[in-house]
Amino acid sequence: GRATFAGLHVDTAGTGYKLRFGKNRGGFQEAESQPFSIAVGPAVMLDLERAPQVATEAPGQPGYPLAVQPWVSVLDAGGNLVFGGGETVNAELWLDGKQANTLEVALWEQPFRL
Repeated sequence: GRATFAGLHVDTAGTGYKLRFGKNRGGFQEAESQPFSIAVGPAVMLDLERAPQVATEAPGQPGYPLAVQPWVSVLDAGGNLVFGGGETVNAELWLDGKQANTLEVALWEQPFRL
């Protein structure tokens, strides 16, 4: 007979993956695939990992840096961090439904945190 599978997928980028097949109650020699790699895909979403917090020494006063700086991760469709590639991320400050300021940051060649 032949066992067929549908819907197998790998969500995390990496190298050296192998698929191993066997019978759940033993009795068969296992079959294993050759190693394969899954690459990081194109950037498709942002994830706010750490929310900003105002400065405790001057809460609500302008001109003070945020006490906790935000972390924004740039991710592919599988949730993998995307590095570099000439991408940029904007941080926009909004007040009363109007954009007040924008900061553009280039995506790094290492884990990206804005």
